[in-house]
Amino acid sequence: MARFSDLPNELLAEVWKYLLAPEDLESFARVCKGVNGQGFSFLCRHRQLRDEYSMFSNEATTEAGNSIRYPTGGNSVRYPLGVAAVRSSNSLIKILTSPRAGLYVRELRLRTWFTIWDHVFYSAPRSEELSPYYPYSTKLNIYKNALTDSILQTELQAWILALENGDYNIVLGLLLLVAPNIVKIDLIENELQRFQRVMEDLATATKPGIPATLRKLRSISLRCRKVETFFQFMVFAASVTSLESISAIGVGLICHPYDPSCLPPPISHIKFLSFERCSFRPADLKVLLSGFKSLESFAYIHPLIEDSSLRPDYNNFRPTAMCKTLSAHTKKSLISLCFRTEDTPFLCMRGLRVFENLKSLEISLCLIANGNNPALVSDLPSSIETMTLRDIDLEDLPWLRRVISRIIKMKSERLPKLGALALHIEEGVNADSLHTFNAMRDKCELTGFTLHILDEDGVNWHSAPYY
Repeated sequence: MARFSDLPNELLAEVWKYLLAPEDLESFARVCKGVNGQGFSFLCRHRQLRDEYSMFSNEATTEAGNSIRYPTGGNSVRYPLGVAAVRSSNSLIKILTSPRAGLYVRELRLRTWFTIWDHVFYSAPRSEELSPYYPYSTKLNIYKNALTDSILQTELQAWILALENGDYNIVLGLLLLVAPNIVKIDLIENELQRFQRVMEDLATATKPGIPATLRKLRSISLRCRKVETFFQFMVFAASVTSLESISAIGVGLICHPYDPSCLPPPISHIKFLSFERCSFRPADLKVLLSGFKSLESFAYIHPLIEDSSLRPDYNNFRPTAMCKTLSAHTKKSLISLCFRTEDTPFLCMRGLRVFENLKSLEISLCLIANGNNPALVSDLPSSIETMTLRDIDLEDLPWLRRVISRIIKMKSERLPKLGALALHIEEGVNADSLHTFNAMRDKCELTGFTLHILDEDGVNWHSAPYY
């Protein structure tokens, strides 16, 4: 039987032409030196496409000189539009005219969906920075050809008419059709309904044989204030079976009593759930977790309350009650937990011992120890392997020393699996504090676990110069 190394170069070159999936190219190049040598040009093109198209973003800037004109009666209204939006338009054209380019789009950011840049009343600025320049007529023809290839004949005319009328959804639908390998999406609240409508339309209008849209989607990040919008989003998330991770930013309080019919169905495929800068009460968290059946990772970051008039609402944050609510849903499944607050709460957090399989814990120092009482340290589950303390100021050093001392004493009996502890210090470490941290590190290493002293960005203070 002939081996790959026995094949003539001409046949190897032909095999390379049939490799479409980006991940297949990297794997095939490792078969042998002969295969790798024949695929040099393909690999160069592969890396170029990966660098250029791995993320598609329509984040617009408001640079001077770029705007959209829409006729309203006898006048024109100007809408600010940045170079970034024009680049998005050009990138989409390149993807539609290069069959392989769409396969490399892995991340999609929809912060503000500008398809107005494809309207007949708007002409993109001609500059080398935005080259090549595509006039509206050229773009329209490219879009029509792409629709003809993907949309059912019975639906095609309606889609083309909507495109000519400046319908935002059509262009977004085209992007989703030609980018089947998207694994991560970043949405804002205003774009969620548009995104869901596009998905519903594509489900009924695409031709047989067209790859299912978002069949590889793994992670979605949503920025929204209205909890009703988040509930709508969860109904959508329940329908995407490949989805594993959800991150919500800025979700507001739930109005009680609420309508139970608006809640999503039970979801078993979501493993990672994160809430950042959200002001939940324990009752809110109970509602939000009701549909999740097998969470492995949970993160909650409470916002900083700077306005004193809002301080009474801060009483809604009751970490122990929220921990109890979380344990009712994830007692056996939770592996990783992050609980942080950007302000000092009134109570410490208790109840972590019930999480039987918790291996990684990231938590604010003020949730562990309040004054002289390192409360939570005695409550850590014995399964903990790595622990991270966040939101630490140098003035918290007395608290921190007591917490570290308590962990050292408990290591052999209560925390046998603990291998690493990381401290994230918010401000610069001076010579005195660095000496104290180094002393802590030595004691921890003698006890059997590693202590990392980091800044907020994760840079190791151990490598910082002494002051």
